[in-house]
Amino acid sequence: MLSFRRFALAFLLMAILWWLLTFDTAAANRDLLGPWLIGIPAALFCAWLAIRLQPERPANRIRVRGIPLFLGHFCYRSLLAGVDVAYRTLHPTLQLKPGFIDYPLDLPQGKPRIFFATVVSLLPGTLATELTETGIRLHVLDTGSDVSKDCDRTVSVLQRLFHNKTLQEEAK
Repeated sequence: MLSFRRFALAFLLMAILWWLLTFDTAAANRDLLGPWLIGIPAALFCAWLAIRLQPERPANRIRVRGIPLFLGHFCYRSLLAGVDVAYRTLHPTLQLKPGFIDYPLDLPQGKPRIFFATVVSLLPGTLATELTETGIRLHVLDTGSDVSKDCDRTVSVLQRLFHNKTLQEEAK
């Protein structure tokens, strides 16, 4: 039953994507059903392929309860970092000390680490340059600032966002 629900959801998402891609052309040609002759088989195939390629229970699933906390953290950190970058840009002496730092990551391999690298790169003033076995290498605008403290906060939020059995066992 669960696999049918997964397939139905995947098919629905693919059909919506197809509709978004073809609606304007179909409406302009006054043929709203024509694109579905190809769209329904394509959506069925893509849904089947998505189910086949995705594991039944991914190891690092995202918890819905963690999304509001992450979004709040990300917006707040983006605002603070944006103000900091704007201040440094407009300041006459340009207080910049760019460089690289190595930050040890306490996140499991896979999605959580890649997501951390993406999030850190989206925040102004930091850029993930390399994921290693033990951590991540970051390019920062100011090596004198406490980037590790900011990264610790982000790691803490991501640990609550991702549902991972190893994280739960370590917490006990």
